[in-house]
Amino acid sequence: MDKQEYADLLWRWYTQAAKWSNGKAEGGKAMHKKLYYHKTDHGAEYLTDRWTRNPDGSKEGTFRNARIIVRIDGDLRKNAEISIAEIS
Repeated sequence: MDKQEYADLLWRWYTQAAKWSNGKAEGGKAMHKKLYYHKTDHGAEYLTDRWTRNPDGSKEGTFRNARIIVRIDGDLRKNAEISIAEIS
């Protein structure tokens, strides 16, 4: 499974979890977000809902103002973490 397939799988899981928790996602609508890949200087890998443009024109995930952060390094079938900012 490549990183984009994993991002899609996590997002399907998240939207289903939102439906199970209260029958609705934010604002009563299903939330669909594209996630962007980011690798830290120390090698940790993440997907975030915010991005910055690289000099070559590609987009890279960033933590600044991110509401969704998914840590994806390690064995993806055993370990994954997702952080979702509280909706106010």
